[in-house]
Amino acid sequence: IPQTLEFGKLAENFVAIEIAKNLKESETLYFWRTPSGQEVDFVLKREGEIIPIEIKSGNEPTVPYGLKSFIHKYSPKIAYVLNWTIIKDKKINNTKILFRPLWWKI
Repeated sequence: IPQTLEFGKLAENFVAIEIAKNLKESETLYFWRTPSGQEVDFVLKREGEIIPIEIKSGNEPTVPYGLKSFIHKYSPKIAYVLNWTIIKDKKINNTKILFRPLWWKI
């Protein structure tokens, strides 16, 4: 599994294109970043709910720090960590975090 910066950018672009292709008129896609540099790759607003989506080009089974910060600040019901092959669920507070492959439909 290539884990280079270039591959990471390609993975993010792939997910962005797939989300954009399937985005409904009532949905909006955002990017989240704090002044201190914590970030979440995408935040999907769907039916009044916010869904943070973090993209990882490898198989790291931990919740990224930026996503943890987002969860603690906004308490979404669900969050995604899209990665190479891991499929598992975790929970932080009341947020269910779904680890799914990059091709998974959100």
